[in-house]
Amino acid sequence: MGERQGQPALLIGGAVQSVVWRPGLPIDGYWEAMLPPDCPRRALLLGLGGGTIATLLATRCASVHIVGVEYSTQVLELARTSFGLDKIANLEIVIGDARQVIYQIAGPFDYIALDLYVGGTIATGALSAPFLRALATRLTPGGSVSVNLVRTRRLERQLQRLARVFRVLEPVEVNDNVVVRCRDPGR
Repeated sequence: MGERQGQPALLIGGAVQSVVWRPGLPIDGYWEAMLPPDCPRRALLLGLGGGTIATLLATRCASVHIVGVEYSTQVLELARTSFGLDKIANLEIVIGDARQVIYQIAGPFDYIALDLYVGGTIATGALSAPFLRALATRLTPGGSVSVNLVRTRRLERQLQRLARVFRVLEPVEVNDNVVVRCRDPGR
C-alpha cells in the first residue's frame, strides 16, 4: 500500500497497480482510458487488482455484471479492506490465473479488460496467440477489448500480436501506459 497524488494506491514492485477512487475525485492514469465507449451488459476484467477499473465501470454503468479475475489472494484482501472492492454492485470475483481461467469462464462478454501486470511487467503469455484467441471467443459480436501496455521497445511487436487476432482501433497514450482499444475480428 502506498500513495499516488494524495490517493491511496496499490504498489507492487514500485509500480502503481490500482488507486482508490471515489466519485468527484479526478483520476490520473490509464484506468479511465481502459473503459469501453458504451455501457456493456457483461464485462470481464482480467487483472482485477484493487478494483479501479471495476469501480469506474460500475459507477458509470450501474447495471453491468462484472466478472473480475485476480491471481493474488493478498491483493484481493487488500482490495476488500482498503479499496472498497466489496461495495461494487454486480461484481463476481474469480480467484485464479487469467491465462488458465479464460478457458473455463463462460462468456460471452461485451467488454474485456486485459491488465495482467505484476509490478511493471506484463504476465508471461498474456499476449500469446492462444490466449488472445481465447479472449476473442469470449466476446459478443461487436464486443470490445481494452489492453493495458507499457511503452517499451517491445510495444510495436505487442501491437502486431493484437492485430493478428483483433481489429485494433487506436492506441491511447496515457503517461507511460498505452491503452490499446480493439474490437472483435468480425467487425
